[in-house]
Amino acid sequence: MPTVNLTAAAPTFASAGATASAATSDVSGGQPDLAQQRIRVLALAGNAPSQLEVSPEGAGTAQVQLWSDSALGVSVSKADGEPDSLAVVTATEQDGAHVTVVSLPAGDGAARFLNITSGVDTTIGVLTYVEPGVVHFGAQVVPSGPNEGSLVATVTGVSAENLAHSTVHAVVSTATGTTPVALQAAGGGVYQATVPLIPGGWTSVDVNLDGPISRTTTTGAVTADGSAQIVGSTGDRLIDADDDGTLDTLAVDVAVHTDEPGTFELVADFSTGQGVAFSAPGTAVLAAGDGVLTLHAPVAALIAGGSDGPYTLTHGVLTRTSGGRARVATADSFGTTGSYPMTSLPVDGLGLYTTTLQLDPTGTALVAGARAAVVEGGTYRVAGTLTGPTGEKVNLQSVDVDLPAGVSYVALTYNATGLIAGTYTIGDLSISAAENPDNEAIGAPATFDLTDPSQPAPDSSPTVRSTSSLTLTNQFRTTGPDGDVVTAGDFACNSSVHISGSVTAAGNVSMTNDCQVDGDVRSGGSVTLDATAAIGGDLVAVGDVTLQSTVTVSGSVSAGGSVTSIDSRSVAQLQESGAIGGAVSGGLPIEAPTIPASTSVTGPDDNWPGFTTTSWQHWMNQIAAANSAPSWSPGLTASPGCVMAPWGASVNGTDALIASPTVIDARQGTTGCSNGVTLQGMTLRLGADLVVYADQLSVINGLNIQSLDGKAHELRLLVPTTTGACRSTVPPHSVRRSTRAASPPPGP
Repeated sequence: MPTVNLTAAAPTFASAGATASAATSDVSGGQPDLAQQRIRVLALAGNAPSQLEVSPEGAGTAQVQLWSDSALGVSVSKADGEPDSLAVVTATEQDGAHVTVVSLPAGDGAARFLNITSGVDTTIGVLTYVEPGVVHFGAQVVPSGPNEGSLVATVTGVSAENLAHSTVHAVVSTATGTTPVALQAAGGGVYQATVPLIPGGWTSVDVNLDGPISRTTTTGAVTADGSAQIVGSTGDRLIDADDDGTLDTLAVDVAVHTDEPGTFELVADFSTGQGVAFSAPGTAVLAAGDGVLTLHAPVAALIAGGSDGPYTLTHGVLTRTSGGRARVATADSFGTTGSYPMTSLPVDGLGLYTTTLQLDPTGTALVAGARAAVVEGGTYRVAGTLTGPTGEKVNLQSVDVDLPAGVSYVALTYNATGLIAGTYTIGDLSISAAENPDNEAIGAPATFDLTDPSQPAPDSSPTVRSTSSLTLTNQFRTTGPDGDVVTAGDFACNSSVHISGSVTAAGNVSMTNDCQVDGDVRSGGSVTLDATAAIGGDLVAVGDVTLQSTVTVSGSVSAGGSVTSIDSRSVAQLQESGAIGGAVSGGLPIEAPTIPASTSVTGPDDNWPGFTTTSWQHWMNQIAAANSAPSWSPGLTASPGCVMAPWGASVNGTDALIASPTVIDARQGTTGCSNGVTLQGMTLRLGADLVVYADQLSVINGLNIQSLDGKAHELRLLVPTTTGACRSTVPPHSVRRSTRAASPPPGP
């Protein structure tokens, strides 16, 4: 068989829109359990057999996809030339192309050989996929200017020996063709290079790891060419855009400067403390020099956004659309509009916005609610059908309500008693004039997952648990479905705290600035919300609830005491403005939340079956060795110090890989660190569960926790009961995928 040349492919990719850069990791081409190993191009001579070697990189399964313009003949053989009877070859056609998929079963890890023939001369694309194991290969381009950027590729889960026999290279798709770029090893599995970028457009970069372990990934960046500037907003007002006599559009003037004339388009987000409320575009033909573009946002967008403003203009992108599209300028933030209270917005048409479906505080009814916009005051009919988990109609409700002109909150109540567990949907919530049902508006669908209260809740532990009062600040955040916070005392948060789960506090709750809780908040005392605090679910309090009209509670509010506004807004006004998205009930017999008893721990013991226990010093040595620390590094000695950091004198890299279940003993008695241990600028990549015993753990420059294999793993930070006090000096950090803190050891 002839020897074939395999070269890296350079596919083209569409623009990523407003994204300035993209970080990527393993992709699987639709194979959820496989990682993309290589993309190659193979030239075939007609009727001349060619052979392609495929390495599964272990005993796992592998897959090869062959894309061609004509049908191929493919068979699979082992290294000894014998056919592989377990391999499966499937030929299909997709969008006019012939696709041959070869599935290789798990085996001995030996290479397989694909014997390929074509009836005509052709060039085919070859994509190979393997089981990822603990290997992770990712890349990111960070623009440093209009014409170039820094490309950083990171490899983890590959031994230092295999990395020594590996190279990383990239193929950059530029305006004039493709440019090969070799990345230089920076230590610790990190490779770097400077790459050219297309000014004003998207640059695609294919990055390849070649060696005993091979991977490929695609990343890129889009940059502005710098031929214009977004100066800032100069004024805003409501206008009558369609000249029908009703103000219907928010117009915002933005000053810009362009180096050349043309037609320009500006797109911007209108943001509040709760995030982006809506986006709006504006276009204009401008001469070179100073000019003005006007953004136009329909009043309906403001109503759907659910905020009274003021709005901050963010994520601005200015594009020249004449003579070919080119991005010419961007701005992160460039001005603020005035306030536009929901109750005073003009309405020029019947509308229903921001539909919600929620369980009421008694647990006996589902409430479908929305913001209704009506032109004239009068009697309106609100109707909707509740459908069940299999699509069956459960209940149809209709109610006539008297509404004033403008924006009001409307709701329908459905009896939930006896409903089976599952997802319920309100898909046709509508409003119409009672005397003219043909004039109808329909809201967007909403769903609610109803659970069976007789079934035990899934076993999960909160990310943060405290046996005393807890204050979170300085951009502290949790992520993932189990990112809950539980405290046996009071709870307070401010300064960009973001909790991805729910908050349960035995005492009072105070949320201010832009503190955000995605789930529910349950308090055994009173609750105070002000500034731009936000709750994505329900709020339940044994005592009083006091809130400012600028906050957001997307769900219902239930209180044992009163529910009042500190700026003299009525409950109805709070609902109409979107500050409260669901029903509001006061004076209810609310039970205090149950805080489970804490578990006392003293140190590593035999309660961790399947875990390997190691000392802080030995762990430091392992990470330093994995990151190829220089031979003189203290990180490789018996006294590595009390700080794990990415520089050469410590562990020589940001990544700390946990490949198997591990318990780390970092108590003072074993480390000799009187002020505890510190993680500085580190990323914990968990391929298994990790337990850390420490009297005191400090974090400097953030701590990232990532799942190495995309699966859920647990991180437990345990403070022994022999410690005099629990001191936390952990500043802002992000928790990705599934991590849970302070969970008790598993049972025997």
